[in-house]
Amino acid sequence: MAVKKLSATESVEALVYDLVFIDVMTTTQALITNDSQDPKYTVEITYRMYALALSGDMYFKNEPKSVKIEDFYGKALTDAAQNDMTYANGLSATEAVIAKAISDAEGISTEVI
Repeated sequence: MAVKKLSATESVEALVYDLVFIDVMTTTQALITNDSQDPKYTVEITYRMYALALSGDMYFKNEPKSVKIEDFYGKALTDAAQNDMTYANGLSATEAVIAKAISDAEGISTEVI
């Protein structure tokens, strides 16, 4: 660890760690055996907080944090019933991205059902 001694004329800007950098984000779907079953998605996000200096340099906190939502689909439905569409919109967008990625990779037409 290096420590720089500042002269009386130098100043250091205060860093505010208020930005989020996503290290890893995974969505996993549990296998269901009947089409009448609701899908079971688990979403896990590992992230770090960081600060952006006036110079444009990014300063990361050392310790990563994580968030895990075991039943993302169920949470989306519950929140939507309370007029919070954040998770439902995210789920719809994720499904659209998956359909587009497979369509582009395989050269086939796909749609979200």
